[in-house]
Parts: sequence; structure tokens; C-alpha cells
Amino acid sequence: MGALAGVVHPTIYKAGTIIEEMLAPVSYRGDSEEISTYRFNKIEMGAYGEESIASNPPQTVWAMLDGTIFNEDALREELKDEGYRCNSDSTAEIIALSYECWGPEFLAKLNGSFSVAIFDTKKHRLLLARDKVGIKPIYWSHHNDTFLFGSELKSILATGLMPQIPAGEGIASYLFFGYIPQDISAIEGVNKLLPGYYLLYDFDKNFIIHPYWSYGSFFLEKNDEDITAITSHLDGLIKDSVAIRKDDEESSCFLGDDIASAVMACYAEKSPHGPSPMGCSTSFEGMKSASPDVADAISEKLGIVNTSSAITSRDILDNLVKITWFLDEPIADPSLLKTWKLATMAREQKISRVFSSVGSDEIFAGDSRYLAYSTKLWKKKPAHPVSKALIRYIAFPITKIFNATLAYHLLWKWHVKHPIIDYLNKNAVFNKRKLERVSPDLANRFDVETFLQKFFRLRAIDDDIAPLLYFSAKTSLPDNALHQYDRLTAANGLELRAPFLDSRIMEYMANIPDAIKIQKKETSVVLKSLLKDVFPEDLLKTPKKELSPDFGALLKDPALHEIFSMLIEGTVVESGYISKRWLKKRVAKAKKGKGSFLQLWAVLSLEVWMRLFVNTPKPHGVVDIPLKDFLEK
Repeated sequence: MGALAGVVHPTIYKAGTIIEEMLAPVSYRGDSEEISTYRFNKIEMGAYGEESIASNPPQTVWAMLDGTIFNEDALREELKDEGYRCNSDSTAEIIALSYECWGPEFLAKLNGSFSVAIFDTKKHRLLLARDKVGIKPIYWSHHNDTFLFGSELKSILATGLMPQIPAGEGIASYLFFGYIPQDISAIEGVNKLLPGYYLLYDFDKNFIIHPYWSYGSFFLEKNDEDITAITSHLDGLIKDSVAIRKDDEESSCFLGDDIASAVMACYAEKSPHGPSPMGCSTSFEGMKSASPDVADAISEKLGIVNTSSAITSRDILDNLVKITWFLDEPIADPSLLKTWKLATMAREQKISRVFSSVGSDEIFAGDSRYLAYSTKLWKKKPAHPVSKALIRYIAFPITKIFNATLAYHLLWKWHVKHPIIDYLNKNAVFNKRKLERVSPDLANRFDVETFLQKFFRLRAIDDDIAPLLYFSAKTSLPDNALHQYDRLTAANGLELRAPFLDSRIMEYMANIPDAIKIQKKETSVVLKSLLKDVFPEDLLKTPKKELSPDFGALLKDPALHEIFSMLIEGTVVESGYISKRWLKKRVAKAKKGKGSFLQLWAVLSLEVWMRLFVNTPKPHGVVDIPLKDFLEK
């Protein structure tokens, strides 16, 4: 765990001691109370921990690290071959020397979960980078000639230098997806650095953002091996991925009703490194889920001690404010309550490492929603070559003269695989039509077809579900799943280990055709083949269940209904983000156990976030207060 932050002031005369103020709200991320700082000219940056900042011997390169590099031993040897010597055990020193040796290109060599900040004193240049998948976060802002960055949004807002104004596009995209995707944030003028990218900013106020890893490129060629060869190769990759993530510390496995958690737990238990892990599992009380039963079967077969606990409405009432404070952004995904519950259970086991199968759906096609698209009918018929030429070389240039936005929109519609749009609209919290009723002011701030223009790789990726797997890995994985896993495990003093998100596994599986990943309406085929000699067939055939949409019990819960009723006079309605008329109708329906729990949950999460990060200036310490008391303030 760790946290980093920094600022490049407009001039040296404005430089001060702002780092401690930036790091105060994220002290829970640090594994040490000590703050290490570095100041030079008009830049100051800092991080928690004695060895969190290091330099090369001439002290011309200074590096900070939040996270873990799993292949640092290999990097040490590679640096030694290049004539560099590491003088300490600090991973930050390896980062500094690697930058000096290879420049920004060294980032492609890293295998880990990290965000880094590097300052080059010779070039007066700052480099920020985030890991390939997006496990660790980093925010940045350039406002009034001041450049700010930090592991969390709270660090930037704590300076008081950024107006706490909600970003219209960010809030609108949240209401559509249920999370804020890509480089957008919930605050105007603040951005997230994309996974697999680095940012360069110099003292002349110039900056560039550039990718150092392209996940999409690995989908372009397909592996022609059979399932036996694929299983054998993947077995070696997972063994090594678990081995480099497992040490002598006690650990626990997050267990669910999916085969991926069984695979992860099996490899963690059989790894020769460190003690055998424990297990944690949870499910919503009264909900349709096989999680506890399957988790118990997995743990019994592997000899793992599993702790199970149900989630009740009391968990929402007691913890939602605190959870939202840790998250930095609103997330309309009730499963974050499961993430929080698992993290608190692991903390009570007095361990510091947790293994999770997060990312398995996107990598191994484990989500049952993908089954509807595993057919060759999914892609629209290719345009005739003459039609393509007319659109690209005649219609597009002429339209662009009069209306550039329309021209690019038409070009995109010609290229786009329409079922992706259908998929997104079907799974949206509020699709375009609903958003026009719920939030007329925000309906025009986000357009899903325009948003898809960011993903140019989609046009080149063949196969049926591969485009969806790629899109999910670039959006919901880092911006929903990993966002909550990183924040909520760190909040409980835990370090997340996600073996399936090793870039070697992701690159290899991107090459595997859909026909291998999904067969006869069966998901996660490759993962199941790994365990055919370990678990009985009936367990392997257990389908991964989506979170049941039947939230009738929670909708009718008197305490929760009182909370939903309080939203009618809340900040989101007063600010014009949510229609009061619409909300009144939905709350009335909820009292009868009807309507969409997910939509009310989205409004509730946004309300709590607005009060914490917009209405409250310069957020500092953890806000731990019951939900009702918080809304009554």
C-alpha cells in the first residue's frame, strides 16, 4: 500500500509546504506514518514510507512509487547487466535507475500494480504513470498554471486550489454506466490517468500523454493451439503469477460462486511460497446467490478455512457514507457492499494480503451476459468496398466542411459494431431515453456513440465477443471493479493480489479465439479445463450467477425506504441533476417493492458523494457516520 502526491507551482516564489496537506486525507493508504518528501525549484512531491522516494546516485532522477513491482528481481539483474548498481532494497530506487537507463520506455518492462511519479532534474520534467491494467489510481489537474497530482482525488481537493465543481460529463456518464469511465472524473478540471499510459509535464507547462502498452493489439492475431496446449501454457502462467504475488505474509482468498475464484484459490493454496491462505465469502441476505454454498465446497475441497457472512440493509445504513468517502467517486454497483464486507472480514482475520479473481470475466469470458453475443450474427454485414470508398473519400470530407461533429459521427456509425451500443444501452443504469426523463440537464452531456469513438481498436478486433471483452477491460474493469477493490482493501489495511491481471496472462488470452473461451453456452471453458482433475463436474458446471435483480426485500425495507424518501429534498434534486417528479414516483413505487433498486441506489450514491466532495470544502479525515444522520445534517 501507499499514497503519493505532488504539485508543480507556477513559479518558485509560490512553492511552499503543501505536500503534508495533500497526503493527510489518504493516510490510511500508507504502511507507515512517516512522510518522505522531495522539493526542487518549483516542484514538491511526497509519499508515505521511508523508502517510498529514492534517486539515482547523481540525484538527477527522483522516483516515488505507490504499489508493488512483482518482477523487481529480474529488473535488478537487467540493470546490473547495463552497468547499474542498486544500493538499497528500495523499489523506488529500481524505478529511478530504470528511468535513467531506458527512459519512459522502461514502463513496458514492469509487471505489477503501481502508480509512479518521477522527476528528472536535468530536463525539469515530471513523469506520471499508471500500471497496465489500472489497479492503482492517479489523478491530475492543470489549473491556473498549477499542476497537481495524487493517488486520490481527495489529495487534489485538499489543497483548496481546485474549485469543487461537479463535472457535467462525469456525472452524466456515471448515470449511464454506473461508474465514471476512462480519463473522466467527477470534478471539473480533474482527470484520471488512463491505465497503461504515462504523462510528461515540464516547467514550461507543456505536457503530453502517451500509451506504453496496447492491450488491443493482442486481439489482432489468433492462437491456433488446441484446448490441451492452451491449458498447459496457461497453467504455467498462473503458477508463476501467483508465485510472484505470494510471500511469507498470511493471506486470504475472496471466494464466490464462480469458477475463477476456485482456480485462484487452488493455485494460491498449492503454491510453495508462503503459508496456505484462508477464505472469505459473502452474499446478500435473502438474495438468489450460490456464493456461500459454492465457496464452502471450494474451501472444503482445498482444505481452506472459509469465513462467511451475509450482507444486510444494516450494512448499507452503517457503512455507505464511509465507503463513498474511500471511493472518491460515486459507484452505482451494489456489489461494492460485497467488496467492503470481504475486506472487513479479511482484516478481522488479521492478514495483510488478499487474493481476488477480479478481472476473470473480462479475460476468460466468465460473465453469462456475453453468451447472448457468442454468435456470428452479432456483427453487422461489412459494407461494400465501393460504399466504403464513397463514405471515406467523398461524403465524409464534404460533410466535414459544414459540420465536423456530424461528419465524424457518420464515419463512426459506419465503422462501429452496433451490438456494442445495444449491449451498453441494455445494461445502462439510465440509457439515453431514460436519462432524458430523469435528468434533462445532463442528458445532452453524454452520448454513448460519441464515447465509443475513443476505442478505435474495436473496428479492428474480429470474432464475436472479443470486442466486448476488450471494451470491458478498458472501462468497467479499471473504473468500477478495480476502483472499488483498490480503495476498499486499502481502507482496511490490505494489499490486493489479482493474479489473473498479470499482463502476460491478459496478452495470451487475448489471442485465444471465442470458440475456445465459450462452448455450447458454457463460459470460462479454459479455466474449467484447469480444474477438471481437482473438482467434481457438478461444481465446475455451476454457472456464475449475476447479482439477482430481485431487490424487492431491500426496496420495501422501512429503514431504506426512509432513506430514499430523504433524497427527494436532497442535493441532487436541488442542484437539478435529478428530476424531483421522477424521484417521487420511484420512491412511491419502491415502498410497494416495485421499480428499480439499482436506479435508486445510483441516486443515493450520487447524493452521498455530492455532500462529501462538493458541499464539504477541502475533504480531510474519514467521514464515519450512519447514513440517516448524514442525510439529516
